[in-house]
Amino acid sequence: MSSLREFARVPVLLQVFAAILLRVAPAPAESPSPLPDRPLRLADCLAISEQRQPSLVVARARLESAISKLASLESLDGPMQRMRHDLPVRREQARLGIDAAKTNLTRLQIENRYIVIRSYLSVLYARAQKKVLDDFIDDLKYLRERVSSSSEKKDQEEWSVAPFDLVTINLRRTEARRAEAERGIALALAALREAMGLDLTVCFTIADEPIPQPVARVCHEEILAAATSRRSEVVAANLASEATVLEADAQAARCRRGPVNTFAAASDLHANHVPQPIFGEEFRPGGIPLAMPDVLVGPRDGRVATAQNLSVQAAAVAQKTRNLAILEAEEAFYLWQEWSQKVVLLGEAERIASRLGGELHEQFRGSLRRLVEALLPESLLATQIRTDYNEALFRQAISLAALERVTGGAFCSGLENVPPPTQP
Repeated sequence: MSSLREFARVPVLLQVFAAILLRVAPAPAESPSPLPDRPLRLADCLAISEQRQPSLVVARARLESAISKLASLESLDGPMQRMRHDLPVRREQARLGIDAAKTNLTRLQIENRYIVIRSYLSVLYARAQKKVLDDFIDDLKYLRERVSSSSEKKDQEEWSVAPFDLVTINLRRTEARRAEAERGIALALAALREAMGLDLTVCFTIADEPIPQPVARVCHEEILAAATSRRSEVVAANLASEATVLEADAQAARCRRGPVNTFAAASDLHANHVPQPIFGEEFRPGGIPLAMPDVLVGPRDGRVATAQNLSVQAAAVAQKTRNLAILEAEEAFYLWQEWSQKVVLLGEAERIASRLGGELHEQFRGSLRRLVEALLPESLLATQIRTDYNEALFRQAISLAALERVTGGAFCSGLENVPPPTQP
């Protein structure tokens, strides 16, 4: 009973705010599901990341905060509502803030999805390159042993056309490339671990499968249309522009002189990502940050004029954001188009190279006389074609994921829906 009496002495307004905070407080976060007891495929990694990625946890908390802010404003009535003539405008701005928080969460989900896909595909790509190089290294090691044996037997006729040093050069060069592939596997797994939000103590393996090749229908006009209507950055810039337009009405509703808070006083505009320009071989223009001070000072007319000027700037920021989204969508589309063409062209070459590689593998067991003159250069070419084809498959799959990102998820890559390979 004493605690009730103590609570009764608390001012009524504070009791109301305490009740609001208790009502809108988020429930404790649920423990993430355990990892599947099997090698992970892309769909598994995406599901794990959605649950565990810290950036998504922060975005969901910010959404809860925006909802709490609106609930607090809507609870103000009676004398407080009569004193705050700008309250209806602030409530409308708070609703826009909730939409902006939802948009930010969607943006982070799409971006993290792209990171997971890229990291997963990088593992498959590096594995595929390592397999091609391993096959060629096995042939070179076998040839090197034969050349060494021929030299020890003083077989000058055979040895003169199969120099030991030349075989060693190609072997060491290929082994160096294999070291790059091994590093690529390790780094891609580390990036995938971070994207999934897994601790270092959590062990996981990735399924052994080829780089996926989903059948995707890509339309240039649809990609650009989705980039301007669904891209989270464009939506967020438009919402910020709307909130800035309302700021002039909010300032007009406050008659008193002196500093008056803006909607930026209860939000962190600096948390919004602004693309930075890149000046170099990979040139890319940058974005414009939204300008909105925490307070406006001076008489009402001056504050309203300042808010109107800021709304003009916000509209220009929204237009710039839209232009950048279109430019990035154009780039993503033409990259996909380029690598799709290369997959077709190099696919035919790879089929020939694989057949040729099998024949050369058998001929490596034949006479040494022909190996350096013809078989070794032909084997190098076949290996190069196979690695080029793997890169084309990887770049094509990555470009599909990029199209998904630049359209705000409107385009579906289908990369996680490719069925697993059938067991022989």
